[in-house]
Amino acid sequence: MIRQEHRIVIRRPVAHVFEYMDDVAREHEWQPNIVEASQEPPGPTTVGTRKRYTSKFMGKRIINTYVTTVFEPDRRVVYETT
Repeated sequence: MIRQEHRIVIRRPVAHVFEYMDDVAREHEWQPNIVEASQEPPGPTTVGTRKRYTSKFMGKRIINTYVTTVFEPDRRVVYETT
């Protein structure tokens, strides 16, 4: 299994950062390759929430669906994708 991890220090309250990072409508602000993003079901993220992204990579459109497998507000979120 491939695992990716990245860390950065942001001087804001954890709740604000977590809320921002979880807002699918704002993901293009920090992931510039995203051209479209949606979430099912709409509303707060829970285990089982699906996030669908369309992005451009090396001139090609790529569609990915991420399924939330762990959701611990203000602490941790884990997605699974293929």
